[in-house]
Amino acid sequence: MGTLKKAALDWFSGLPDRSINEFDVFSRLFMAQFAANKRKPPITSDLFDLKQQREESLKEFLQRFNKVTLRITSLDEKMAVIAFQKGLRSGDFDVALERANCQTMSKVRAFTLSHIKTEE
Repeated sequence: MGTLKKAALDWFSGLPDRSINEFDVFSRLFMAQFAANKRKPPITSDLFDLKQQREESLKEFLQRFNKVTLRITSLDEKMAVIAFQKGLRSGDFDVALERANCQTMSKVRAFTLSHIKTEE
């Protein structure tokens, strides 16, 4: 088992001698031991955890938000729009976005990017 490293090697070294005689057995035991450590892909509701930080620009927040949305396999557009709005700091843009009544993330992105361009 020269390819195992760190925690996996420690786990394997701690198994009783000759306790694994087939790869299928090793595979099942390995997965049972380490499957819980696998990072779960984000879901739409995770977007509600994203908040624009005090010193974070609108552009930076949009980029961070987009990174997460790209990893969501079945994005709920309406929920994503709401999560983006809820994550924004209160201010003029927040009010303008609400008035714009964007229904999809592509419209939110376009509206946000046009606002960013006018700010720059």
